[in-house]
Order: sequence, then structure tokens, then C-alpha cells
Amino acid sequence: MQATRADLRWLLLTQQGLLGERCPGGGAAGAVAWVRRHGFLMLEPEARAFAPGHDLVLFNRISGYQAGDVESVLYGGRRLIEHYLHVLGALPAEDYPLIYDPERAARASQPGSMGAWVLACLAAEGPCTLRELHTHLGQNHDARRALGEAVRELYSAGAILVREREGSQPVYGLAQAVLGGEVPAPAPLEERLHALTRRSLQVLAPVTRSTWSQVLNSIGTRAGLGLAALKREKSRLMAGMLASGEAVLLEGNDLTQGYIVPADWPLPKGRPPHVAPRVFFLSPLDPVVWDGQRARDLFGFDVRQQAFRPTLRERRFVAPTLPILFGQALVGRLEVQIHWAEERLLVHAVHLENQPELSGAQFRAAFADALHELANWLGVREIRAVGPVPPRLLSQP
Repeated sequence: MQATRADLRWLLLTQQGLLGERCPGGGAAGAVAWVRRHGFLMLEPEARAFAPGHDLVLFNRISGYQAGDVESVLYGGRRLIEHYLHVLGALPAEDYPLIYDPERAARASQPGSMGAWVLACLAAEGPCTLRELHTHLGQNHDARRALGEAVRELYSAGAILVREREGSQPVYGLAQAVLGGEVPAPAPLEERLHALTRRSLQVLAPVTRSTWSQVLNSIGTRAGLGLAALKREKSRLMAGMLASGEAVLLEGNDLTQGYIVPADWPLPKGRPPHVAPRVFFLSPLDPVVWDGQRARDLFGFDVRQQAFRPTLRERRFVAPTLPILFGQALVGRLEVQIHWAEERLLVHAVHLENQPELSGAQFRAAFADALHELANWLGVREIRAVGPVPPRLLSQP
């Protein structure tokens, strides 16, 4: 099927809820609905910005969302669960059968094994961090490595899940306790493979064939899900979805390669409708920019380009860089930080990539509105420029 670069931008931003007004519903309920609709929300346990990246993702999309709302249902509401697919993220609790592997769990918890001890300890003591399990284990240093391996294996198999987090440290609990009832029956392997293939497309689209293949390949390796069959069968599974009409390949003269989307996406007919452009400051892990190759192809935007790329150790002291979305274009980067003691939002720099076009009153007004909305959400009282920032970008008309 033929499509243009503009069609794909419109499709992506429409599906992500970044055109027009935010989704109604708000708060924790809105977060659950968003994750169920999109299938996956990447999580950032150790925030490198003023708020965890997943909170900024949901703030940009859901009316009334407050920081921490997703954690209230992820670690207490039994409607979402934390797990790895390609990366760490939140999944709908009803997707638990996709990650549950009872045979692998049984192998990891054979009588007399470290895995069996972990399950017995969690049953007797309740949820524990890995450090607390070390304490219950005693001073047997030789067994500590085996303990870590047993926890990883049981977690990958779905026998234990993350009940909550203490800072960035996961607190593990038995799956039935976290889910609040009997553990659902596992899905048959072939059904599981098809479901994971469909789910990955739902999360990644629009996606190139090569990127889709790479993610499917890593689901069973990096995530430790033990799905070697997914690595072997990924080409067959992808081709089957395209042949059956579940997925559609979109190609066009101005695209460097084809992009695949689910067949139930509402493809634009003719020119995409015009929507009054708004400004959003995107998290670095936002679905719009997490595929760097797609961002370059569809938006002409290099997500890796920064004025300063700090080391991992230095990042906590450096203003995070947030991509700026204006309407259907990625137009620059915002460097912003919070001085919590003084309740100030500090704007270090605004890097715009098309100065003449973006100097108009419409962009300035949308930028100022978005910045003040962000400040209100964060609970700060003042916005202050601490770098070369045009004052007209900070003041509302």
C-alpha cells in the first residue's frame, strides 16, 4: 500500500494521542487504559530527569495524569505488571500468560534447589528485595551468586513478579500474591509466539521489517524469556501476519524503506486533516523517539544529537534534553532542570533547528503554554532562564 512520510507521521502521532487534546479519563484509570490500548509502557526506575520518563509520557497524553499514578496501579492495583520484553516496562496484567512458563519455573525450583528455597522464603516472609533474601540466606557467600541466578530465572519464568519498588530496587513476591488470585494457565507455545509477534507490532508500529525482526530476536534472549522458538520462527510469524492481512506494509517514493502497521489502524485517505499545532516536550524514552532510525526517516530528527553527552555517572547532575514536538514536526530540544528547594524550573537552553519558521507568534505561544503547563504539573512556582533562552519563549501572551 502506498503512503507518504507525512501519512506515517500522522499515523504515529494519532495513535500516540499527540494530535489534538489529551485523552480524557485521567489519573491511574487513564494510565491503565493507555497501557492496555498500546500494550506496553517503557519504565524508568531511576529517573534521570525531573520526573521519571514514563510519567512524562503519560502526562503528555492523559488529561489529569499526576506523577506516580501509574505506580499506584502497577504495584498495588493488580491491573498492570512489571516485566521485561525487549526492555523493562509495564504490561496489562491479563498478558501474564505470555510471560508465564511453568515448565521453566518447575526446573528452576526443583526440590533442594536455590529456587525452591526462594519460593519457600517468599511464602513465609512475604515480599523481599534481593538484599533481604541475602540476609535470610545467612553468611553463605558462595550461595549468593546462585541466589541471584535463581531469582532471575524465577522472575523470567513468571513464578515471581515485582510487587513494588524501594527506590530502584525491586521487591519480589510470589506471582499468585502479586496477581491477587490463582495464576492463569499458560498459553500454548504457538499461541504465545503469535501473541508476542502481534503485541510487538502494536508497540513498535510504524516499524521497519528489520527493526521488528531485531526486537523479536531479543525478546527471547535479552529478556531471558527462553523463547528460542521466537528467534527461529520470527520471519515466518511476520510473513504470516502480512499474508493474512493482520499487518500492512506501507511504501512510498519519499520513504527510505517500507513501514509495517497493524491492519486495524485508520489509514489516512488523501491529505491528513489539519490540527492546530501544539508543543509537547517528550521524554527521551517516548515511543515517538525511541526508534532513532524512524525519527530520522520520518521527522529528519537525530535523537542522538546533543550539545553535551554526559557519562552515566554525570547524567544525574546535568539538565536532561527533551525533544520538542510542534504539531507534526520534531523541531528541537529543551534543556530544563528543577531547583526543588526554590521551586523553580530552570531553562538552560532551547535548541531549535529551523529558526526562521519557529520564530512566529503561533510557535512562541504554543511553546510558552506548554512550558507553563509542565511547570504547573511539576508544582513549581517560577520559570527562570539560566542560559541563552529568548525571553519571548517563556512568557505567555
